[in-house]
Amino acid sequence: MLWLNYEAGDDVGELEPISRQRSTYLLQEYFVPVDQLETFVPKMRGILQRSKVNVLNVSIRHAEPDAETLLSWAPREVFSLVLYFKQDVKSSALEREGAWTRELIDAALGVGGSYYLPYQLYATPEQFLRAYPGAPRFFGQ
Repeated sequence: MLWLNYEAGDDVGELEPISRQRSTYLLQEYFVPVDQLETFVPKMRGILQRSKVNVLNVSIRHAEPDAETLLSWAPREVFSLVLYFKQDVKSSALEREGAWTRELIDAALGVGGSYYLPYQLYATPEQFLRAYPGAPRFFGQ
């Protein structure tokens, strides 16, 4: 057998930076209707600044509507704002992250948007149902 990528054979624990014991890098994503971008961005900026989030980058991409999927994050044309940030891993920092994340979710919901489910589990049940109204049907309720 010929190994072309020796890194792929390493234990994944060896690839984890030692610094992750203190901090890590995370993503969050928010979806806002195209015509609401200029309303959402100042709200997002205010929440991130007030919460002193160590933002490294916010990428914006365009997404076409998906009105058929029950858990669609884009039932209409949206811009996706992908937030990349550095976060302490202490429990107090994670609690603060939960608080400002719920604020960002409310800001997105307030302009008719939503958030990406898989990244963090900070949304309240009410926020989840507002962002994903097809969830009860998806879960057969």
